[in-house]
Amino acid sequence: MNIKKVSPQILEIKKMKQLNLFDKLLLTEPYNIEIMYQKANPLNQLKKQEVAQQIYIDIIKINPKHELSFLKIGDILKDQQSYQQAQQYYEKCIQINANNSAAQFGIGECLRATYQYHHALHLSKNLQFHLFKLHRVNNLNQLYHFIDAAKTFTFLFYKLRFPILLQMYLSRSFIFPHSLINEIQI
Repeated sequence: MNIKKVSPQILEIKKMKQLNLFDKLLLTEPYNIEIMYQKANPLNQLKKQEVAQQIYIDIIKINPKHELSFLKIGDILKDQQSYQQAQQYYEKCIQINANNSAAQFGIGECLRATYQYHHALHLSKNLQFHLFKLHRVNNLNQLYHFIDAAKTFTFLFYKLRFPILLQMYLSRSFIFPHSLINEIQI
């Protein structure tokens, strides 16, 4: 008996058992998105893409922000060579989570499959620029949190009349430069 022939059959039997379990669970919780999603994945692997795709669509009807369902539908459509539709689902996924690299890769694959190399290159450059801007926004966000903390600190010490403690803290100029305190005073 050939092991290579047995292994896919065993995997298929396991997936069918999983599907039966998910069907039973869905009888008690018919709108449980996690169970629905877990049911659709083995269906997709068993080459029952239409059924899996319908489950992903049902999940999106329940939760329009379920990014993984958009991603999976994009993957199914890409495998069916419906590249334009697949790209639309990948873009919806990216609208929900701009950092979803699988969706970004999916768009690139769709563009490659339709010979849109120039557009794929442009998209790659825009993506790199977007990630750079996102990194800068995160750094600015951290700076604003620091400034808010400094304002709160200054407010508490001035309003609660602890000028001696404030002066002691300000003497640590490497932590709180006077120029920063002057800018953030309330």
